[in-house]
Amino acid sequence: MNRKSVFVLIAIVLPGAIALGLYLTSDGRIIKKRFALLAEAICKEAGEKPITTGIQAKNLEPLFGGSCTFSVEEHGLTGTFTRDEIVRYAPAARLRFTTIDLTFTDFSMEYPSDGSAVVSVTARFIGSRGQAGEMDEIIELEVHLRESEEGWVFTDFTAVDVLEK
Repeated sequence: MNRKSVFVLIAIVLPGAIALGLYLTSDGRIIKKRFALLAEAICKEAGEKPITTGIQAKNLEPLFGGSCTFSVEEHGLTGTFTRDEIVRYAPAARLRFTTIDLTFTDFSMEYPSDGSAVVSVTARFIGSRGQAGEMDEIIELEVHLRESEEGWVFTDFTAVDVLEK
């Protein structure tokens, strides 16, 4: 290779490597990872042991700030809860189901100020309650996060009426 070829190769590869590095550490990618961790902590497989339920609840702790507000009135989930309350109530909610699958799709992110994010996202919750039947819900959410020492943390979940969107 001559010097000109090396220079052209560096001129092409270097910006690509920088762009890839920025993409891999971008706030949007990190926030999506937080949603993936939330889904992982909520999901439940058939025959799950009680100790696993406790571990999954503990996995929720770093995802929430000091408190988080929920406004999902359709399912009776309203109010502001501390991180400790969320971790304490989660196992009881999970025990109502034999299986749970939670997925988040259709992300749209805005950053109204430094260190805060508003995410519009579609959540699909599928839960089996044994003989009580299956629950299959799709909910549009507006979720607020803030950047903290622990990373991006959830601070607010609000159900959005699709017609209002």
